[in-house]
Order: sequence, then C-alpha cells, then structure tokens
Amino acid sequence: MPISTSFPIGTRKSKLAVIQSEIVHKQLKENYPEYDFPIISRDTIGDEILSKALFEFKHQVAKSLWTRELEALLIVNQCRMLVHSLKDLPVEMPEGMTIACIPRRNCPLDAIVFPKGSPYKSVANLPSGSVVGTSSIRRRALLARHFPHLRFVDIRGNVGTRLSKLDDPDSPFSCLVLAAAGLFRLGLKDRVSQMLTAPFNYYAVGQGALAIEVRKDDKEMIELLKPLQDTETTYCCVAERALMKRLDGGCAIPIGVQSDSLAVSSSSFQVSLDGIVVSADGRRSAFASGNRVINSVEDAEDLGTQVALSLLKNGAGPILAEHHRSSDSEDSLKQQ
Repeated sequence: MPISTSFPIGTRKSKLAVIQSEIVHKQLKENYPEYDFPIISRDTIGDEILSKALFEFKHQVAKSLWTRELEALLIVNQCRMLVHSLKDLPVEMPEGMTIACIPRRNCPLDAIVFPKGSPYKSVANLPSGSVVGTSSIRRRALLARHFPHLRFVDIRGNVGTRLSKLDDPDSPFSCLVLAAAGLFRLGLKDRVSQMLTAPFNYYAVGQGALAIEVRKDDKEMIELLKPLQDTETTYCCVAERALMKRLDGGCAIPIGVQSDSLAVSSSSFQVSLDGIVVSADGRRSAFASGNRVINSVEDAEDLGTQVALSLLKNGAGPILAEHHRSSDSEDSLKQQ
C-alpha cells in the first residue's frame, strides 16, 4: 500500500497541457479512487518566449524548452509526476528523472487547418506564394519537398491563439500545420481539413503520445503508474526515440518517423519503423526503414538504433552536420 494518499500532477499552463493532465487524472482515479491527484500548472521557457521559432533555439536549450521548470517541482517533491507531450521530452532524460509510463497513443499525424470559409481542402491546391504557418523545421522541410512554391512563416502561441491568427480577416496565412492529436483533445476535430500521411509527410518522434515523468528513485509512483502503461505504444515510441537519440536530434532538426505495429501475442508486437532526415529547404533527404518482432524495450531500442544507422549509411550524416553547423553559426553571430 502507498504511504501517501495525494499525488500531485505537474503540467504546463496551456489549455491543451491541462486537458492532457486531466486525461491522466481520470485514468488514475479509475484505478485508485481512494487517492487524490491534484493538478499543478506552471509556465516554461517555451511558453514564455514566443518571439522565436522552435528551431532558432540553441540545440541544447531546445531539448528542455517545455520541461525544465516543471522538473524543478519534482526535485522539491511539490509534484510526484509530470504529464508531457512525449515529443517535448528530450531523448536524454535529466539525471535522476525517468519516463515511468507512456499511455495509449492518440493520432500521431500532422493536420492541415485552413481559415474558416477557405475554398481550399488540400495543401496541394494552394497557389504559388501561399503562406503556411508553422514553427516546426520538420514540417517546413517535409512540405517543401513536395511544394517548393509555398512560403513558410513562423507562428507561435497555444493552439487557440494560432487559430485566431489564422481566422483573422487580415491574416497572411493560407493554412496552418498542427498536430492532429492536440486538435482532437481540444475538441477541434472539425477544424481538420487534411491529414498528412507518409510518404507525403512523416510525424515527429513521439507525436500523439503522452509521457509521465517521475523521479527515478520514486518507486512508489512508478508502481502506481503501471496500469496506465500501454505496451504497444511504448515499443513504437521507444524505437522512435532511439532513432532520434542515435542521430542526436531534437525539435531543431528535421527528423520524421512513422511506426506501425501488429500484435503477435499479448506482449509481443511486429513493429515497423520508417525514418527520414531532410535538409531545411527540402531538396535533399535520406530515408531508411526496418522491422522486427519486439518483446522488450531493449528490442525496441535496437530497432530504432538500426534504422538510425541505416539513415546515416543512406546519407543523413551530411544533412545533420549542416543543421548543426547552421545552429552553431547563428549562436556565434548572436554572441558577437
């Protein structure tokens, strides 16, 4: 039996982040109706600095844009767990922290959203010079592969803010690219005009999944979270994160993935993983794929690592080096 009866959940202050924490809260109460799980929210660096595109942050800073301030709550025991979008978590967890649980994944795809009243239903129909709103270098690069005639402009803020900017009569944006899962969780499924699928588009590592972070030494909390764990989702996401880790990627690097799974038994899954690395202008790319039966987290990590090595063999190295050089050059200029 747990020693505590109250287990505070930490999250960001955005409406979507709170809703995601409420999803976890509901699942915990279903399993443990006798305990309390209050939600505590905080702003992070990523919430407060809205004047920069995500890929403009220094590589190491970008890895903890949405997490550092929340992790401080764990350290002082003000919270017992943190609920994140898995795609916001760095692949190298801070010392003393761990991902205790990955629940069932929502839709991992990206979605196109047009302004209300727009005559367009597909990004393929947009005329030359149309402005696509996104701060994701991955989304920019992948769309530029197919539609080099489009323009890409940064747009930051929570989902509601971005939709308001899109729907403004004087808006420069012809459409936005957003994560479908976020729109679904916010009850905005009706705003989705087009779902972007492979090979046309590849989603971010961990997109659509939630992750619950705890202190590595908090055995009580790790045990309590076991009923929320989804094995199939975990294997796919672990493979994706292993790929990114081997490539030293993050939100400032255009890496896309797609994973699919098929149950072999109650604890084994046939998992396939596709990965792509794209140059910022979309003109060059490297692709690789792999699949195997996954019986453990170690198997999933091995699959991701093998696909990453295939990507490097297929030409991803020079593209990644170019992105890192570009980031380092921008940092040097800012320091002069």
